[in-house]
Amino acid sequence: MLGNLFKLDSVTVNAIKLLPGIKTYWETYTFLRKSQWWSRKQLEEYQVQQLGRLVRHAYENVPYYKKVFDERGLKPGDIRNLDDLKKLPFLTRETIRENLDDLKATNYPRKRLECVTTGGSTGVPLSLYYEKGVSRTIEWAFLKALWDRVDFKFWDKCIILRGGRIKSAAEGRFWEYSLFGRRLILSSYHMSDLNQEVQTKVHSCLSINNYSPGKIYEGKQC
Repeated sequence: MLGNLFKLDSVTVNAIKLLPGIKTYWETYTFLRKSQWWSRKQLEEYQVQQLGRLVRHAYENVPYYKKVFDERGLKPGDIRNLDDLKKLPFLTRETIRENLDDLKATNYPRKRLECVTTGGSTGVPLSLYYEKGVSRTIEWAFLKALWDRVDFKFWDKCIILRGGRIKSAAEGRFWEYSLFGRRLILSSYHMSDLNQEVQTKVHSCLSINNYSPGKIYEGKQC
């Protein structure tokens, strides 16, 4: 069990990686706790403000979006609200794969970025760039704010069902433990009709009934 604790893809190690960005974490978490009580008007005003900042940043620093805007004769000021986003094309997985380098912001040094790959539970894995010490930190702040709403604490026993790969799946073991046994991570890759009998046994009988989790956490990945 201790060996699972230090796997690079474990919940524990991912949490430890947040320590250098603890200031960003608390700032984001505090903001989310406060803004959840905002009025609709306050939320919409904040969304428009952040949209404007994001659009200007994309146009000035992201080659892909500079090209998209110029091809359509658009300027950042033309995107004034959420409805104006219809003027821009959808960012699909195929678009990201074909333009990954041009989607990197040029005002960010390469050393501040890390290339990550999604689990690929819905198809081919997708590569993306994270900002080191920031992207994961903000993600965890959002998770914590959501967990608070259902009274879930980090140390509570739970089952995690998401796209993370289970290394022992090749040997017929579709689960692993993390965080000193407080996390039971199940493989979503093997929940298919062809494998229904196996999954019913593992997930329903062995895992959920015997493990007795306080919560079941499902996280969708690309």
